[in-house]
Amino acid sequence: MTLWGAASCLAVALVVALLMLLGTRLRGLSSERDGEAFRLVVASIAGAVVFYLLLTGLDLLRIPWHPLVLVGILGGAIALAHRYLHIPALHAPSTAAKARLSWGDGIALFALAAFAWFAVSLCNVIPDFYFHWGLKGERFFLARGTDYDFLAMPWNEVLARDYPTLLPDLYAATALLAGRFSARAMMLWSVGAFGMLLLAGREALRQAGVVRFVAESTLALTALAVAGAGIRGNMAGGADWMISLALVVAMPALMRPPDRVGNVQLGVAAAFAAASKVEGSVLAAILIVVQGVRDLAGTRSGRRFDFPAFAALLVPALAVVVHWQAEVRRFHLARPYYGGINLHHGQAILSALRYELTASPTWHGLAYSLLLLPLLAFRRRLRPVVAVLAMQLAFYLYSYFSFLFDPVPLVLTSFDRLELHLVPAILFASGIALDAGAHGSRAPELTARGAMVPKACQE
Repeated sequence: MTLWGAASCLAVALVVALLMLLGTRLRGLSSERDGEAFRLVVASIAGAVVFYLLLTGLDLLRIPWHPLVLVGILGGAIALAHRYLHIPALHAPSTAAKARLSWGDGIALFALAAFAWFAVSLCNVIPDFYFHWGLKGERFFLARGTDYDFLAMPWNEVLARDYPTLLPDLYAATALLAGRFSARAMMLWSVGAFGMLLLAGREALRQAGVVRFVAESTLALTALAVAGAGIRGNMAGGADWMISLALVVAMPALMRPPDRVGNVQLGVAAAFAAASKVEGSVLAAILIVVQGVRDLAGTRSGRRFDFPAFAALLVPALAVVVHWQAEVRRFHLARPYYGGINLHHGQAILSALRYELTASPTWHGLAYSLLLLPLLAFRRRLRPVVAVLAMQLAFYLYSYFSFLFDPVPLVLTSFDRLELHLVPAILFASGIALDAGAHGSRAPELTARGAMVPKACQE
């Protein structure tokens, strides 16, 4: 590795450390039930959302993104959050039992390492990295800020210029701290998202009380499936990992009755998704609606509606979406590719989808896991998760039917990536449903030590 390459990798590590430190200073992101690793995952994506909003503030104030400015605003945000928002009583140590490494973790680490090797070697880079994600990141690095004038140029319509810019912003910040733009180092952001996805899925399995063998098998299978798809489907360097991560992070909160910490975590996941891709804005709306309906349903049992908790659910994503949509309209970045539903394309779309499910080598048959959603809905605790996944999948189908041009190339070039959004969460949910089916419908609860055990075992 060259000196510049090492500097770029260190820059990635520095940005991640600062985002994580910022997130750990924020209040109410976790509770005693959450494991330490999951706390760090939630803190990291919360820090990324705050950083994204800080960068938009610099753009609005026309302050260039100098490396010292970036470190300064992150340091200032960490100091202010620690002074005014970090309350030790709300950051009590986790009571969850310390997780021991197992054979499932070993297989997951192997899958992550294999994906990382291919990604850093630039063997499985998504073409979109060169066409818009990386291209925008390098442009922002050179321009020292979000270059809206560049995005608004007519010949840049192919850059997906109406997509939110969290990932290009992270690329640009990394390059600014390193002094140069390194494609190899930028792949580490996809590796990190994949790693956090596995940690979040591991936490979902733990909080669901899944028995050890099923939990380890589910983690190993999911890691191998996602790594295989990421390598075979050339997905390193894109923002699809961020949507998938947001969905899996949301699972623990969706699987338990609504509470304030759960709303905060869902609000962070929704904002993170909304800052990542256009599809993420839809996911954010779905998460907010599903959790809002669950909150309202809880009031029927006499529980008072928690307005601060609902604000924590709504405000982060709203801040991200309102700002970005204002910029899209201000600089005329929207692309007129979609209209009303066109049923005349139905046969062609279904044929293309059938090909993707049966003949596409990316997912090695695991794409059929999408068909498990109706079966997963039979598990009561998984119904909110299934509702989110089903509505997100319905949106993707709607986008194909509303495409103004020939939708077949769109299906063939995008459905593998859209499956990356959904399949990991479906596989983790399948493991939870399988364990619940084997042990009845006993709902696991936290013991005094924080371990998940069924009610029958507590009597």
